[in-house]
Amino acid sequence: MATELSLAVRFSNRFGNVSTRYPKIVAGAYGRFDLARALASDPDTVAAKVAAWERAQGHEPRNWAAIGRNEGHAGVDRGAGVNQPPE
Repeated sequence: MATELSLAVRFSNRFGNVSTRYPKIVAGAYGRFDLARALASDPDTVAAKVAAWERAQGHEPRNWAAIGRNEGHAGVDRGAGVNQPPE
């Protein structure tokens, strides 16, 4: 249970840095239950998978970085080291 919670927190921290809604979108793109694989993927791979998933859902892919900046977030996926200080 603690490992699952830690995984969920890391997932939320990383993708929530992009946008409030991005973690939910990433989870959808990765099949809802493959959070570890999403966390291990580099930002470009995640963005491509999200865009493909949005198209498959019948939506035009959104600019999540711009959405996040409009929400007051950084709009940046820093990758797997999100819990590490920036370089």
